[in-house]
Amino acid sequence: MASWDERPLQVGVYVSGITAVLSQSLKQRESGTHVDSSRARSFGFGVGGEMRLPSVIAGLRPLIYGQVERMGAKTCVPDATCFFGEPRTVKAVGAGVAWPVG
Repeated sequence: MASWDERPLQVGVYVSGITAVLSQSLKQRESGTHVDSSRARSFGFGVGGEMRLPSVIAGLRPLIYGQVERMGAKTCVPDATCFFGEPRTVKAVGAGVAWPVG
């Protein structure tokens, strides 16, 4: 059986956990008086996958990947601008080059 690095097509799937601290601080524009400050910790999870195509030159392999992350959120302070006032879904797709090290 061929080793992982020798396989012509490599496919991987992964899961991830996410934690974030979101904070906001509000000041009155004219006077600079501190109006409000809040801080919330959010948790989430993600799934993703990647596909590495056969090596093209000097061990470099084209790479295609995608991931989806879902991050929860807490309710916002009333009358305040919220970065994450509701749960968010973050999606990403991309292409690049993978080069094994070691």
